[in-house]
Amino acid sequence: MAPLLPLLILYVYFQHGKRAGIYAFISASLAFLAFHIIYWPRVMTIWTPWLPEALTPFLDSFRIPTDSVPVWDPNIDFRNRLNAFFQGIRYHFIPIIGSFFGLILLPPRISDWKSAPAMRAAFFLAVSFFSLVLMHGWAALASQYESYSCVFCFSNYLGFFDPLGILFFILAFAHAWNQNPNRVARIASVFAVLLTAAGIGYSLFEFVGNGLLNLPIVPRPRSGGIAFIAIVDALTQGLDMPLVAVKRWIGSSLGFIMALCVLLIAFFISKRSPNKPFTPILVNSFLVTGFLLSPILHLGESRLDCAGTDIIRDHEELGAYLASVIPPDSLVYWDGGNAYTPMLYAPQARIFPPQINDGYTFHIGGDPDALYYFSHWNAELDQRWRAEADIFIIEAKRYAGWKDFLTPAEFQEFATPPASPSCNEGAALRIFQRTP
Repeated sequence: MAPLLPLLILYVYFQHGKRAGIYAFISASLAFLAFHIIYWPRVMTIWTPWLPEALTPFLDSFRIPTDSVPVWDPNIDFRNRLNAFFQGIRYHFIPIIGSFFGLILLPPRISDWKSAPAMRAAFFLAVSFFSLVLMHGWAALASQYESYSCVFCFSNYLGFFDPLGILFFILAFAHAWNQNPNRVARIASVFAVLLTAAGIGYSLFEFVGNGLLNLPIVPRPRSGGIAFIAIVDALTQGLDMPLVAVKRWIGSSLGFIMALCVLLIAFFISKRSPNKPFTPILVNSFLVTGFLLSPILHLGESRLDCAGTDIIRDHEELGAYLASVIPPDSLVYWDGGNAYTPMLYAPQARIFPPQINDGYTFHIGGDPDALYYFSHWNAELDQRWRAEADIFIIEAKRYAGWKDFLTPAEFQEFATPPASPSCNEGAALRIFQRTP
């Protein structure tokens, strides 16, 4: 997010004048410096993953030691990284695809813009949005910038700055849509439709069920004529493809066919209406098609999770319960899953901060004190905390691994909490207190 600050200052300068730009620079600089002063020197641990080690050896003390092995190792192959990429596009279809079309259909001349302020705002939004998409895409999909890199978090990252893409999409189409783009833009729009649709189908491979797999549409010669066999049999037996690859192939093919249908529709509409160029019709048709199919294809992750459950209310009730049963100044060991927010309602409790990220910051080996400095932990710290903690909060599905430790002779269990932090099976919490 760091490059966004100078971009914002430059935008204020060019959009609102020199004085506003100076004020923006001063206020942003003060906020930036204040943050670093308050959290100095450990704030440098945020910067070091992004700075080349060879050029900044003087910052090695702010880098996580390499004498330990993180348990979370996102060793994910190219196919799944590609899946995560198109999943991000599928969940954020309008911001990303709309912004891409808005970019390639910008007019070649500044004079073609309806207003200069709209042009400056669109430029700022486009540079900001696409810079953030590329940086977060690199961090999630292409790099191993930290031990807790999360490939399938790419779609979640995009949600932080979706509004930038939506605003740019609106400004570009309202103030500067090029109705007659050049050949490069026309080819790029066709290629984008085909690639995006095929990629979205690729990311939907998990939804390819037996109905599609067993369609008997592959011809096979037999004595006396031609028979048809199922797609899955033809590809798994004839081409020795694994089932996952078959599903990806079918999903991609369906997406590609859908793109061809959109192209044909746009072509026939443009032929019937000579005053309506092909490319704008294609762009509109593709965006409208994606919007209408959103409930089916989960474009924007429209599938309801925990339907009928008020998660915010449940967290509030659970937090109030924790605040009522945890004695003041108690040391709390957390093995309650990733939903750590209920602990915010119990400020009287002391915690082990590395446990907030659960196993994503757990290491094998290494110096425990050095790891703790970076809010990571290992088995030695785990044993130390188990011996020190007064309260243990355990996720129900993890309790089997705690039975031998949380014996009735040494621990008493509180009543079952009134709510669960998640609707997933086994997500309920069990709370134990060490007896005197």
